Amino acid sequence: MPLSKRRKKPQPNKQTSSHPRLTPQAFAKALAKYEILRNSTRRIFHILEEYSENQNEHFKDQMFTGIGTGILLKQGLNYFLLTTRHTLLDYIDNHENSNTSPFWVTSRANHSFKSINDFLYPKYFVEIADLIEEHEYYDFKDVILVELFNPMPGQEINFWIDVDKTATLEINDFKEGILLFDNGFTEKSNEIFYDSENATMSFNPDIHSCSTIVNRDVIKGVMTKDTYTHVFKKLSYLSENTNGMSGGLIVGFHRGKVKCVGMHIRGSEDSDNINFLPISEIFKAVKRHEEAKRIIIDYCHQERVESGENLIGFDDLFIIWAKNMNLQLDELTPKQIFEQRIVFVKDNLETFVADMKDRDRILNKNISVHDKNR
Repeated sequence: MPLSKRRKKPQPNKQTSSHPRLTPQAFAKALAKYEILRNSTRRIFHILEEYSENQNEHFKDQMFTGIGTGILLKQGLNYFLLTTRHTLLDYIDNHENSNTSPFWVTSRANHSFKSINDFLYPKYFVEIADLIEEHEYYDFKDVILVELFNPMPGQEINFWIDVDKTATLEINDFKEGILLFDNGFTEKSNEIFYDSENATMSFNPDIHSCSTIVNRDVIKGVMTKDTYTHVFKKLSYLSENTNGMSGGLIVGFHRGKVKCVGMHIRGSEDSDNINFLPISEIFKAVKRHEEAKRIIIDYCHQERVESGENLIGFDDLFIIWAKNMNLQLDELTPKQIFEQRIVFVKDNLETFVADMKDRDRILNKNISVHDKNR
């Protein structure tokens, strides 16, 4: 009687997926990281201002208009907004005719705004696209970086990407099947209402000129291979208009880790694919922003620094900080005020150093200046 063949002991299936099983702790950590990245996206508020002959003395925003998405970054001492050039093209090409603060973003994500302290304001366009090595298939000329004014003393800011510490997915690691999420603000989900009696968000026309909803859209998808590049294949928002999401952040889950993958540049309701630029190459250029050409946005700031007039002094900044911190200075003793001044300096040291560097740049004329006949 022939011997039967010895059967091999069944072996457990090896994990071949790009999404390995995570422990509860690892999953919670990945989810928390994703929340930071997702909330770093900001809606861009385009500002129509009430015309003034001298915006140094008088600037009044008349109403919000338009739509757009950007990513709030921090590199070194400075805050930036990363977005697509075509989103802000009118201001870049016609900066001589735009107002001194033509677009804003909120300092806090997922928070309603009530005053000017709830926004961050643009200072310069930074042409980092010139620093990115030309790629055969990705056109990085549609990248623009906006240097923002640092927050005012006591102004709260949250959810940004620290470029020096945040992991990105390199182009060589792109492959089909990676789970992706595209984060931004569509025009459809962020309607602006100019009729004070609108049914969605009515307002008092004696106080306000418009109202709006702020709603972040998240599109689920996977990475897939196009003819020459990798693209985002939508699994949701199919056949929906996604206008407004250009400049948004695409986040990926790769080998159990959350990484920044790309910046949304183009999508259509007629296609399931979204084109993006690899953000790893963009972040490399952001780290070299000091080498890039700058174009002045807030020319009033430029004029104040050059003339040394109408600048906010240390004591004024301290009062602003104390107010934002709900301190009653008139109720404090001289010693307590001195102690609070020390806290004030420590809390705002980064801003002071960044402002000094900017002042040196302006006074040394190390900046691209355009003429403003204002």
